[in-house]
Order: sequence, then C-alpha cells, then structure tokens
Amino acid sequence: MIRKLALNEELDRKGVSGVFSQLTSALQNIDDFEHFVSSLESSVGKLPFFDNAVLEMARVKGAEGIRSGLFEEPCLALPLTGRKEVHGVLKIGNSERGRSFGAEDLHLMGSLAMFTAALVDNAVALGNYRENLEVLRFLFDLVPVGVVCFSGTGETVLVNKKASQYLDGKSFNGLDDCLKHFRREKPVGSNGKSVGSYYLDTENALVSAEIKQLGEDEGNARATAILMMDLTSAEAALQDVLAREVYRCQWMGLKLTYALLESADEKKQLFAALPDIRANLSPIDVCGVVDADHLGVILPEKDMGEGLQFLRSFSPLLSGHKVRIGMASLLSGESSPEELSSQAMGSMMEGARFFQRSLLLHDDYKAVNDMLELCLRRDFQIIKSDKFETSLRLLSERPFDGIITELDLSGGQSGADLILKAKEIQPLIRPFVTTARVQVGKDLEGIKDDVTVFRKPFDVKSIQAQIKETMSSY
Repeated sequence: MIRKLALNEELDRKGVSGVFSQLTSALQNIDDFEHFVSSLESSVGKLPFFDNAVLEMARVKGAEGIRSGLFEEPCLALPLTGRKEVHGVLKIGNSERGRSFGAEDLHLMGSLAMFTAALVDNAVALGNYRENLEVLRFLFDLVPVGVVCFSGTGETVLVNKKASQYLDGKSFNGLDDCLKHFRREKPVGSNGKSVGSYYLDTENALVSAEIKQLGEDEGNARATAILMMDLTSAEAALQDVLAREVYRCQWMGLKLTYALLESADEKKQLFAALPDIRANLSPIDVCGVVDADHLGVILPEKDMGEGLQFLRSFSPLLSGHKVRIGMASLLSGESSPEELSSQAMGSMMEGARFFQRSLLLHDDYKAVNDMLELCLRRDFQIIKSDKFETSLRLLSERPFDGIITELDLSGGQSGADLILKAKEIQPLIRPFVTTARVQVGKDLEGIKDDVTVFRKPFDVKSIQAQIKETMSSY
C-alpha cells in the first residue's frame, strides 16, 4: 500500500533514481525478453511508494505457479492484461496488518499495471517479430535466387545467402546505396529505343536483377525487394550451342536461323511459355535463356522463311504476352555467332507486326510500288525497293511471305533473276510477277508453276483479291 508521506517529507531520491535506472536498463534490453523481464521485475521491486511490490510473469514462473502462490499472504494483485493475452500479475504486499488498500492504492496500481502490460506487449511483439524474421531468413536462404529487402524508408531489412554470395562482400547502406552496384544494360533496337534489364556489376557471372515494390498506394513509402538470378550457366549453355551450330552449318554449307524473343512486360510472362515452346521444337532446335529479358531460339538447317513458319506455329503460346521478336539468318560463311546475335537484336519489332504477313515490292518505278502498297497495305506489311541489290539485302535480313516484281527490269537483271535469288535465300517465299507482255513462258522457265502473273494494266481490286486469296492458302 502507499506509504503516508508528510508534506515536508522528501522522497528517497536515491530510491527513485534507482527505479528509473532499472527501467532504462529494461527498455534497453527490450529485444531480449528474458533480460527485459528480469530488469522490469527488479525495477518494480524497488518502487519507493509500496512496502512490497512483486512482478510475476507467466512466461517465467508459469501460469500454475502464479495461481498457486497468488494468495499466500494478504496483497493487492492486478493482472497485466495485454492486447492478446494476460502476461502475469503485479502484486503489492501490505505490511501494516489491519489496514486495507484505499482508492489511491487502486488508482496508482491500475495505472502501473496498464503501463507494465504495454511494455510487455511491445517486448513480446518485438520478440515475435525477431523470431518471424529469423524464420523468414531461414526460408529465404533456401530459395535459389538472391533477395534483398528494404523498408519503405529505404533501410535494409533482409539479405539472404544467395544475395550475399552474388554481392561478394560489396557493402551498402540502404536501397539507394545498393543500386549503385547494379548497371542498366541498354542495347539499342531497330526502333532506336533502349531495351534490357538491371545486372549486377560483376566480371565473373551474369546476375540479372529485378526490382519489386510492394503495395499499390503511390502516396506512401513502399517496401522494396531486389531479386537476383544467376543466368551465367543458362546464357553460357545457349551461347555454346549457338557457336557450335554456326560453325557446323558453315562447314556443311547449311542454313541456320536465330530468333530473339524479348519480354516487353515487367512481369516477364514470356518465360512462363518456355516449357511449351521447347515442347514444340524438333530434336535439333534449341530454345533457352539469353538474359533477364530475352529467349533465344536456334533453328539449324532452316532459312528465315522456315523460321518464320516455325515461330508462327506456336504464336498462340505468346498471345496475351507483350513480345518483341528479331530474326537473323546464316547466309555468309564469315558470319560469327556474335554477328548473328547482333543482327537479330537490331531487327526487333513488335510481335503482332512480326507475325503479320509481309510482301516485298520491287519495281524500277516508285509510282508502281506506291500504287501496289496503297491497295495491299491493309492486309499485309509492305516493304518497297527499286534496286536489285537492295532487294537482295532485304531478303537476307528479314523473312517475307511473298515478293511482287516487275518482269522486265533495268540494269541487265530481270524479275525472273530476282525471283530465283529470292527462292534461293527463302525457298518458301511466294512469287508474283507484273508485266505488260503477253508471252512470258521462256523468261519464267523452271519457276512458272510457282509464279502468279499479273498483266498490265491490271485491275486494282482484282489483284488485291487474288493476292489475298493466294497468300491465305500458302
């Protein structure tokens, strides 16, 4: 019970100071529950306002021990009721027999019990948080990717073993400092825009990094995670296969097509289609990871036309994904695997445009090309050329479904010559010829069964309908 103090009586300053010292010590050790409780019990026992004050904790003495000794001697006992559980009992002894506890005793004791329960609540919560964090650390250490987590204020919360291995002793203090160890890869596509992802700045491995933010409220600071994956083995394996097949096809005089598929969405959903893509490959074809954004498809013994047909065969697997595709073909004996990859990267285009049927228009007169484009561009992707060498270059750089050429060309070459070259580069290409002559049999000898002839002047609607019908069944 509360001691009666005269108005001129001073509190035992040394005793009060000791209590505050013990409370300070307890709060400093709040992350160590056993030490915290011990310090808290010591501070309560030194309260100068009561004859005898004891704190009994259920986690230390046990619930049965508290109940059995609760009324061994006259005392005032108040439960330490936390938010979710009763943590223990605060007992105040009465040394003055025959004197009961008053309202002042109950008021002070109730406040002290609530304050103590709040302290214990926080200690338990902190202990649970640390236990949960240790469990999370253990689980994150088991995952095959590197994980670094940061709080909404950018402070480091968790670094798993894989991340520590990838970072290889690199020190950082928070999110911004950690990002300094990463670089942004920026290869340039055909549209002039940069593509690529984050990579850990290391010479020994290709470690890609993806940054995730938790939560949707942009007005509040959000927790951030950096996920790291070592692509060294996957990338090296694909590059080894590409080099081997390039040199094999060069030695044997075979064709080879290499396609790059780029995931253009943040969730990298294209990679989810990798097992299905592989299931559609022939035994000599290979599909694998190039980097964090790209899949590579190696198609030995196939030209670009066959490669296009093959990619179209599993285009339903790519529906719903934001995909960009580039393609290159091995036509020169001097081409290297690196040059093939660079050509494929430089020809990148949106997936829908890549799969759209395309026509190469060739005529000495640009006005004829323009007229044909006007009537065909609604149904086909149109590429125009008025030079023989330009058309050959285009045929070697990208696949076409069909070619429309004037039969009588200037410069010593004919449309038949261009068609023969086109069929040599892309055997599956569908040829069309425009001419003002009535007889063309000798000029098209050897390929006439595969060529559709349009005689000038031709009807625009008729040529449009016939080309559309021919290409749809080709």
